[in-house]
Amino acid sequence: MCLLCRALHPQKPLPAIQQHILNMLDPPTEVTARCQIPLSKIKTLFPLTEAIKKKDQVTAQDIFQDNHEEGPTSKKLKTEEGEAPFSLSSLAEGRVTRVGSVNPAENFHTLLRQKTASFEEASHQLINHIEQFLDTNETPYFMKSMDCIRAFREEAIQCSEEQRFNDFLKALREKVESKQLNHFWEIVIQDGITLITKDEASGSSVTAEEAQKFLALKENPSEDAAAALEEGGDVDDLLDLI
Repeated sequence: MCLLCRALHPQKPLPAIQQHILNMLDPPTEVTARCQIPLSKIKTLFPLTEAIKKKDQVTAQDIFQDNHEEGPTSKKLKTEEGEAPFSLSSLAEGRVTRVGSVNPAENFHTLLRQKTASFEEASHQLINHIEQFLDTNETPYFMKSMDCIRAFREEAIQCSEEQRFNDFLKALREKVESKQLNHFWEIVIQDGITLITKDEASGSSVTAEEAQKFLALKENPSEDAAAALEEGGDVDDLLDLI
């Protein structure tokens, strides 16, 4: 009826609701009469009273509490503070089962955070990707390798695996020297990524001076020989270099 009136007379107000429709919405009179006695019993059994908030009672223990007490409450607070904060990104990342080639550094962090794999297994997968990236001899993959190395170093310090990282970095430098990837090692030097020192981790025996010297590559004899010839050196100078 309302739709019909609105369609025929869009500018006029809607008519009042008819009485028989209102009667259909109200409960029957017989039902209302029979409910009065049960409702009165419910009101008697469950009276509505105003709730007054009581003040918390303060005791002497609350006032003179020991701040150095290491009770269960303080331990619980420390545990909660040490936990990683909840975030939607942690839910979105899902469950990572291996270090992939798309986001290897992030996968490495996630594997260790979720304890899906051991540090040895996760680092082995990460190293494989680093070596594959270096074999391409392309700058974009060099940058992905640097992300992996930084992640490896960071987690090694936190997990007390500094010796594993130092062994990896030594092997990496040998590979760089053998394949003449000096342009990649220049990126390593610029980022200052070197061996983990004993100042950073107690399990390391490397000093800061040794870590600094480690970044310097060994001189290439063939390059020195070519430089000597360009400067007008004779055969004797070349033999001395050899």
